Amino acid sequence: MATDNDKLFKDAQFRKNAFIAFFNANNAAVEMVKLEGPQFEKKKIPKKGKTPAKVVEVEVPYLERLNYWRNESLNEYNKYCNEVIAGIGVNYNIEDSLNKLKKAKNIDELKKAWLLLSADERQDPEILKVKGELKKLYEKVQ
Repeated sequence: MATDNDKLFKDAQFRKNAFIAFFNANNAAVEMVKLEGPQFEKKKIPKKGKTPAKVVEVEVPYLERLNYWRNESLNEYNKYCNEVIAGIGVNYNIEDSLNKLKKAKNIDELKKAWLLLSADERQDPEILKVKGELKKLYEKVQ
């Protein structure tokens, strides 16, 4: 079970990562706009009389292009977080781990079951608690 400090740390780390991602996206957007060069959009402005409409090139504001590339980068970052980062973390089922420990009938079997658990499982507070209780129980029996 996560403590309040763990939750605060994770929230602070999330905010820090989001802050860094925002500024990285802005910097990337500036570079993308530089690479694009001047952007033009052709607009037809009708002229009175018999002459055909005159084509005038109007520069697209750079801020729009910056916003486009920044938002594109942030969308990719969010997609990456949802698909990759969110999957990182607990890669075991606590119930399965607890069942492995509870199947032990004596201290030797408990030791063997404990060694079969991953390092992450052995650091889990809930699993540590059950292991401690079972160890005390089996030591009393011997």
